[in-house]
Amino acid sequence: MSQYDIVVIGGGHNGLICGGYLAKAGESVLVLEKYGVIGGFVTTEEAIPEAPGFKVTIGAMEHGGVVETPIVSDLELEKFGLEYMCRDNMYFFPFLDGVAIPIYKSVDQTCEAIAEVSEKDAESYKSFVEFSNALLSLFGAVSYTAPPTFGELAGAMSASAAVGVDTDRLIRTVLTSPRAVVNEWFETEYMRAALAYYGSVSQTAPSTLGSGWAPCLLAGCHSSGQWRPKGGSGQLIEALVRAIESHGGTVRANAEVSRIVVENGRAAAVELQDGERIEAKHGIVSSIDAKRVFLNLLDRDLVDPKLIRQIQNITVASTNVSEFKIDCALDELPSLDRWERGPDFVVSMIQPCPSVDHLEREFIDIRRGEFPEAPAVLISIPSAADTTLAPPGKHTLWLSCFAPYELSGGRNWDEIREQTADHLINVVAQYMPNIKSSMIGRVINTPLDWYRRTGAIAGNPNHMDMTLDQLFGYRPTPALSDYRTPIEGLYLSGSGVHPGGGLNGIPGHNTAQVVLEDLGYVKASSGRGLGHRIGKLRELLQAYLKLRKYL
Repeated sequence: MSQYDIVVIGGGHNGLICGGYLAKAGESVLVLEKYGVIGGFVTTEEAIPEAPGFKVTIGAMEHGGVVETPIVSDLELEKFGLEYMCRDNMYFFPFLDGVAIPIYKSVDQTCEAIAEVSEKDAESYKSFVEFSNALLSLFGAVSYTAPPTFGELAGAMSASAAVGVDTDRLIRTVLTSPRAVVNEWFETEYMRAALAYYGSVSQTAPSTLGSGWAPCLLAGCHSSGQWRPKGGSGQLIEALVRAIESHGGTVRANAEVSRIVVENGRAAAVELQDGERIEAKHGIVSSIDAKRVFLNLLDRDLVDPKLIRQIQNITVASTNVSEFKIDCALDELPSLDRWERGPDFVVSMIQPCPSVDHLEREFIDIRRGEFPEAPAVLISIPSAADTTLAPPGKHTLWLSCFAPYELSGGRNWDEIREQTADHLINVVAQYMPNIKSSMIGRVINTPLDWYRRTGAIAGNPNHMDMTLDQLFGYRPTPALSDYRTPIEGLYLSGSGVHPGGGLNGIPGHNTAQVVLEDLGYVKASSGRGLGHRIGKLRELLQAYLKLRKYL
């Protein structure tokens, strides 16, 4: 029987980040991952049998959220081989009629391009970016501490009013739908479709109330830029593993936890599927979702029945949305020559979506258990910007779209994976006509594969729905929102805690700070500290309003 100070359940990026901070502080740390590859939804692998030498990023691609945090510098990840590359040509929204909306890091350059489609929308976009940055500053001010309740968030919004931000519009944006937001700001369907599709990253339909903030996320990229690790997303994971090991920690794959052992009211050990028991002297951190922790890994008799009911009521994939993914090896660079700026944007994230109505119908099809006839697609050519990912002259293609987790008619994803992949390739070939003739090989990940790989309910990378009732101080429940649980020494992390899903690592960072507080490594914060945060927010917004004319 082995023993460590801290055991972390789940070897995704949040679990590794949390483990990295704890190991650096001097704790002996063990990170346990159920799958054979460390990284969860963030890995880079040579996964196409007929294409050796092609490195494909199986999951998340964009790392702007990580780069904005202190995580890379705190854990000295560059020392462990992590090298980030930034690009100025960030996003490309092409339409089959030859129109395209390009998004550059420069707001002015973006507006110049939009003006070729609509001068009015170009002016509106500049104002939209300014407004969105104020909203994102508000969210950022409460990202690194205990999350606010809605009442506290309203108090923070009142601070925004003190520096000239339209508070009523902020509140309306948070409460309304993405469709309402894009219709309010823009006149052309091109801009509306582009912003609505970008906002659907939270796996919510354009009509979903309480998700109006989602299109605003695009504006934040103008400040942060878009970043990817040289060598693929898995380089972040490899650097985190090296960082943990450099401080004496251990990371294990193929080590699925089947039980959390509680003794004398305290989380004391974990048991693996093969029966191995591992002691945790100082605590256990779970970076998997609260449902699996409390309903599967713990004895329910140890938990208040009211809390069990709250956890049972957490919604995951309530609209049946999951993701279908293909990674391809190609003989040549995919062509975007139909669009004037297309060749300059092969390095970008390419996001074709014909209209907001089209996107809405897609979510309706998915709810019914049907794969959309012509899904909106996330497309990237990672090797166009990073030549280390493919042999000379060859390229990798990354494709992802929304898909139903549960299929209608009793069908199984294993039965239709190949035909669905063929269908998606045909959709993408409308935009990149040479991809079929240059195809060397491909690897497919269906919603069922994501579940098998990660154990996440419905293969959901967010762990639970990113709806307004499950954000801030209500993620995953009010009683669990400060990363602690009623069981001494048991903590929660991962996408199912504040601030939620996405590749940024903040949940892992925040849980680590709470554990370090409880162990006496850092000074405990006094209360929730919202008054201090509101003051900092006011200072932040004041600085932003002074500097925005230079952005």
